[in-house]
Amino acid sequence: MLIGIFGDFGKGKTLLLVFFLKYLEYTNKFANFRVNIPNIKTLSLNELLSMNYEQKSLVCIDELYLEMDSRRSMRKRNIDISHIVFQSRKRKVDIIYASQLRSSIDLRIRDLTNFNIIALGKDSDDNFHYYILENDSEFIIPNFIVKELYSLYNTYEIIEELK
Repeated sequence: MLIGIFGDFGKGKTLLLVFFLKYLEYTNKFANFRVNIPNIKTLSLNELLSMNYEQKSLVCIDELYLEMDSRRSMRKRNIDISHIVFQSRKRKVDIIYASQLRSSIDLRIRDLTNFNIIALGKDSDDNFHYYILENDSEFIIPNFIVKELYSLYNTYEIIEELK
């Protein structure tokens, strides 16, 4: 499965990635950003390109445009990563990614994305709201969970390309 999370600055994209890393049940979990959750592995380019586990794995990639920019779609790196995405089901990998703009992501990835989630931001009670395009539904992360998630990552961390 491939899920994209989109939205403006500070609307809760990375927060939702951290939510998935904390609460979804997977044997192997990877992220391209630092998160203070036990057993989350740091994602490297080599790890991503060679991923093939017996148990289902979760990969969360923040700022995906760094790896799969639509303006550099013919770059070898884009092509190699897109091949992994094309074979993600066979490799038993679910990928959840975040980016401000859907249009900044390589077209092949956009076309393969199963669910597009729009991060709408927080309300006056600090609940974060999200909208799923494919089934016209909304969900929230309540403020008591938001407070817990905030302690697990640095929202100001600069995300670098995978090495």
